[in-house]
Amino acid sequence: MALVTSAARYLFRGQKHPNHLSMRRPALVFSSFSLQTRNAGGHGHDSHEPEFYEQTSNLFGEKPPPPGQKRVKEDWENVWVYGWLTAGFVACVTKYYSPYISMDEWAEREAKKRMAERGEKFD
Repeated sequence: MALVTSAARYLFRGQKHPNHLSMRRPALVFSSFSLQTRNAGGHGHDSHEPEFYEQTSNLFGEKPPPPGQKRVKEDWENVWVYGWLTAGFVACVTKYYSPYISMDEWAEREAKKRMAERGEKFD
C-alpha cells in the first residue's frame, strides 16, 4: 500500500516515481521461435518507444510549395474526390426517392394480402 500511495503522490505532482520502471508489468515479446518478456519501460536502443518528434505543422508531412507555385496533384486524388462526391450524390438521391415503408405498413399490407387470398373480408 505504501508503494501505491507514494506513486500516487508523484503522479499528482507530475513527476515520475523513482521506481517507475519496476512498477510496470513486463511486456511479452514474440521472437521467431521463443516467447520472451522484457521491461515495458526500457530505455536505450532496445526501446520501442518513439523519440520526440518536432512538430512541423505541415498537413500529412507535405511541405507547402514556394510562393507563386501550385501544388502538383497525384493521379489518384481526383478519382478519390469525385468518386466520393458521386457516391454521396447517388446515395442522397436514392434515399430521397425511395418509398418509405415502415414495419407496420408492411405488416398491414401483408395481412390484407393473406386475408384476401383466404377470402376473408377486411376493413
